[in-house]
Amino acid sequence: DDWPFERLVTEICTTSFAAIHTTSMTITTVLLELVARPEYQVSLRDEIRSMVASKGWTLEALDAMSQLDSFMLETRRFRPLADIVLNRMCMQDTTLSDGTAITPGTYVSVAYSPRLLDGRYYSSPTEFDGLRFLKTEERFTDVDGAISLGFGAGKHA
Repeated sequence: DDWPFERLVTEICTTSFAAIHTTSMTITTVLLELVARPEYQVSLRDEIRSMVASKGWTLEALDAMSQLDSFMLETRRFRPLADIVLNRMCMQDTTLSDGTAITPGTYVSVAYSPRLLDGRYYSSPTEFDGLRFLKTEERFTDVDGAISLGFGAGKHA
């Protein structure tokens, strides 16, 4: 399939916008949460200063900032970028495990934010806990965890 020039431009612009706006919105939301929650500011500042002093501004230092990672994950859980994610068009006849049939051309999506505030998955889900994820293996950069669906899922996320 050869795509016409207009289609290529549209695909490139859409992909660029999606990549830039999710990152900038996430950073903005994290900063706004940090301003609204001064009780986390000193410990996060101390962790950042300590890691940068020992490892410099490196990927290794960023990876070692577990409190910052937890705060960012909790912000993404508490204030998701979208309520519905993974909007996809079905390309072939598909039958779900419950027997639901999806025909080609049908759009499907995932309700994202209800799960993030569900007590079956998170204790005290309506309360912000910036250190909630210190006790888990989940990391902000994971692309296959349930909390990461706002960025997509799988190898192209």
